[in-house]
Amino acid sequence: MGEVKHIVLAKFKDAISQQQIDDLIKGYANLVNRIEPMKSFQWGKDVSIENMHQGFTHVFESTFETTEDIATYVSHPAHVEFATAFLMGEVKHILLAKFKDGISQQQIDDLIKGYADLVNHIEPMKSCRWGKDVSIENLHQGFTHVFESTFETTEGIATYISHPVHVEFATVFLGHLDKVLVVDYKPTTVDP
Repeated sequence: MGEVKHIVLAKFKDAISQQQIDDLIKGYANLVNRIEPMKSFQWGKDVSIENMHQGFTHVFESTFETTEDIATYVSHPAHVEFATAFLMGEVKHILLAKFKDGISQQQIDDLIKGYADLVNHIEPMKSCRWGKDVSIENLHQGFTHVFESTFETTEGIATYISHPVHVEFATVFLGHLDKVLVVDYKPTTVDP
């Protein structure tokens, strides 16, 4: 069997801390345990004396048996999740909601549909997921629904919040809520 190498050259943004770089490298290295066609992973920092690195500071090398294996790797959910964080970073916008008593299920369904549709109108909003509370711990404090939106930056969230489509929707949506709690955070991946 032959082998195919997948090489990524990277330069981290100046604002990225060494701890963040270390976490990203650890996350990248952990993909070999999560994606079967990935046979090995190595990385290193530029040590060239020729000064032809064009600003790239890190090299990441993954080994596969075939180019088809690389295609499987690239589309694998674990890789997609990691690459999103690695290339762009991400910020999660979490909204916990409890709808007012007397709101019909049809009204709730329409409001959820409207919330999900924001992703089609507000560019910085990369994705939207929602769900109902199913916890057995009974610590939900009355909140019944969770909405999770993904953005690349906190500035993207600011753009989203002030966007006219969001402002119009939020006015209607918030008017139907008895309770609301919003938290924004940058996820940190913890690998086994």
